[in-house]
Amino acid sequence: MFLNLLKYVLLAIIQGISEILPISSSGHLIIAQNLLGLDISNMSTSIFLHVGSLVAVIIFYFSTLKVLSQNSFRYVFKKEKNSETKKAWHLILMMLISILPAGILGLIFKSKIEDIFSTTIFIGINLIITAILLLFLTKNKGKKTIDEITYKDALIVGLFQALGIMPGISRSGITTIGGKVSNLKDEDAVNYSFLLFIPVALGTGLLEIIELCTGKLVLTEQEIILNTIGALISMIVTYISLKLLLKIIKKGKLYYFSLYCLIVGILVLIF
Repeated sequence: MFLNLLKYVLLAIIQGISEILPISSSGHLIIAQNLLGLDISNMSTSIFLHVGSLVAVIIFYFSTLKVLSQNSFRYVFKKEKNSETKKAWHLILMMLISILPAGILGLIFKSKIEDIFSTTIFIGINLIITAILLLFLTKNKGKKTIDEITYKDALIVGLFQALGIMPGISRSGITTIGGKVSNLKDEDAVNYSFLLFIPVALGTGLLEIIELCTGKLVLTEQEIILNTIGALISMIVTYISLKLLLKIIKKGKLYYFSLYCLIVGILVLIF
């Protein structure tokens, strides 16, 4: 029991760090599972860990989400057409456009993509691709804020986010890259990336939880306890990681993650 608990704690810490930092949570979880010899064939642990991360992101952006939802409601249902409500509703529309590509691709091809690209070889290659893209765009200092995102920008970010379905391609990293391609400021690109993470993770998590509740994924009492502990740890580490990432972004040190992904990707391919 203690050894299993230790493994789940390590996986939760890895999830909390790699979900937020642009280094691919799915890739790192697969690598960690191979190193730890932990077989999670029913994916239940992945579900719990991702739910933990989702709760942390919602808590972190709660005030933003509250204002966004309130102003959007006022714009649509109370017909209040001021600058704040227009900005809120515009951002909601942009987010809807951005989540469409990943949503469509995920519903149709997610399981096939995971089956094909979940090998360590592909993960190594995808980490190197992430590294190259991050490094290439490190010096691209955008000028736009979230409020200035256009329909074209939203679609570009969405297409980049869809690439994050592949294990080894960081969802947060690739979506941030999409924001930087669209000329968003670094911090705005990161914030937009994690605002998009919430509906995408909610949709994905809901489908997986339905599978869990309908009996397609069966858990023992011990697995429920271990997964719950893992989810709580994942939530805490995710929250801390998000605060750390924004500090690093403000300092313009995004290339740190590029170097890390490059080194890990090469090591994975070698070993």
